[in-house]
Amino acid sequence: MKLINSSFLFVLVSALLWSCGGAEGEKQVNTADSLRNPLDTMPKLQGNDFTHIHEGEGYSFHIQAKNGEMTDLLVFTVGMENEYKDSMQVEGQVVNSLMLDVNGDGHQEFYLVVSPTDDSGNLNLMGFGSNRGKSMSIIHVDDAKEPRQVNTDDLRVENDRLYRTFSANGKEKIYTYRLLQGEGGYILKAIPADTVELD
Repeated sequence: MKLINSSFLFVLVSALLWSCGGAEGEKQVNTADSLRNPLDTMPKLQGNDFTHIHEGEGYSFHIQAKNGEMTDLLVFTVGMENEYKDSMQVEGQVVNSLMLDVNGDGHQEFYLVVSPTDDSGNLNLMGFGSNRGKSMSIIHVDDAKEPRQVNTDDLRVENDRLYRTFSANGKEKIYTYRLLQGEGGYILKAIPADTVELD
């Protein structure tokens, strides 16, 4: 009789533990749902869509891209004195984002890498610059004008510098970038790397 009672008790305890495990799993799903950012006005990102949050100087920079031939892009800040929020359509797909300080002023810039929907493989840059951590401005990109051979274009960061490499007429080309202050805001200008003094 004692053996039967012990077996019954074991089964009962196992069933209770399994039930608690299932409830805990449901609780985790509900918690994740409740943490969705209330500023997110775009559909939940899935598949090839791109989303990322960069942590700046006392604020965060949010990127949400619903990728397609024409990509719906939403960028916004949280925690700035003058919050920034902009939505737009861009041709191609957002495939990466970078937080850098190209001009070395101690304030971050944010760059989006956009891959085209054609077969060229040429990468485009979009930029947003922090104005002393208080507001955000679009960075106008003045990029290399040379024609690039198909699928040779690449962007990389080395020693806190942004580089673009590609082939043109069978030769490798290397460009780096400078961030300049223009009349209408920031300009990211591509410069042949062999003309730049590297630190």
